[in-house]
Amino acid sequence: MPKYRFLLTSPLGTVVDDERDIYFDDDESARIYGRLVISGLMSDESDDFRGWSMEIKSEGRLVALLPLTKLH
Repeated sequence: MPKYRFLLTSPLGTVVDDERDIYFDDDESARIYGRLVISGLMSDESDDFRGWSMEIKSEGRLVALLPLTKLH
């Protein structure tokens, strides 16, 4: 099972990495999880994540780059 890492990047280039690997069956499962994390972050109106993004990586490979915006 591949391992994935989720990194948040601010508009100023600051990277937030909790340094935990999470295992998923495939890239699509990791993308779904990333969208759920973003949805949770965006539900708290007190935090301003405008311009932030999430990189999803697996074994050094970029799987997805997701903007932190409200997802429908």
